[in-house]
Amino acid sequence: MTLTQLERNDWGPPPYDSFLVTECHRLRHVPLRDFTVENLRILIGQHISLEYTVPLALEHLARDPMVSGDMYPGDLLKAVQGIDDDFWAQNPSLKSVWQKIRSD
Repeated sequence: MTLTQLERNDWGPPPYDSFLVTECHRLRHVPLRDFTVENLRILIGQHISLEYTVPLALEHLARDPMVSGDMYPGDLLKAVQGIDDDFWAQNPSLKSVWQKIRSD
């Protein structure tokens, strides 16, 4: 399943030509099972579809907190650290996984 399918919301073509906007629109059509660490870093960094991307990111971070996308070691960790407290409050089971990763 893709984010577009899960959310039943096709964003259509990107409204303008920038790498980040184009990539976020493209990733909405990629099956979640095919997401790379870099894909997750980008989407989470833009606060896109967190209910689907964060669980995948936490799986990677549980194995290796310093896992990296294309930027630097720990870049996925940094993206997840930027998630608003409201998300964690609405997702207590994910919050407990995140707290465990942070305490290890």
